[in-house]
Amino acid sequence: NFAQLEEYLTRGRYARIIIVYGVMADKDLDGILPLMPLEATYITVAPGTSRAMESDVLYGRCLEGLTARGISPGRVINGGTVADGVALALEMAAGDPDNTLIYIGGSTFVVSEATPLFIN
Repeated sequence: NFAQLEEYLTRGRYARIIIVYGVMADKDLDGILPLMPLEATYITVAPGTSRAMESDVLYGRCLEGLTARGISPGRVINGGTVADGVALALEMAAGDPDNTLIYIGGSTFVVSEATPLFIN
């Protein structure tokens, strides 16, 4: 959950968190946005299902909701597909992989699409 991710930062376990995030179109995003940690960088994605919220729509809603809470607009990025979002997160973490946590979630569809990307 988001509180645990924030705890990782405050306790110094990680210096940076990148959240690859996608949800279904019917998700209560307005209820979730206030819970999202402002210290993270967000990459919005859409899994390949017709129920998914398009990544550009999710990006716009996250950008609006998170910047209203004080996050820098540059820390909300439209990643497109799950594969592209994961690749971007890995690229961003490459400079300091031991101190960067990449969290992939929001929907089990996102997680199930991302999982094969890490299996050799």
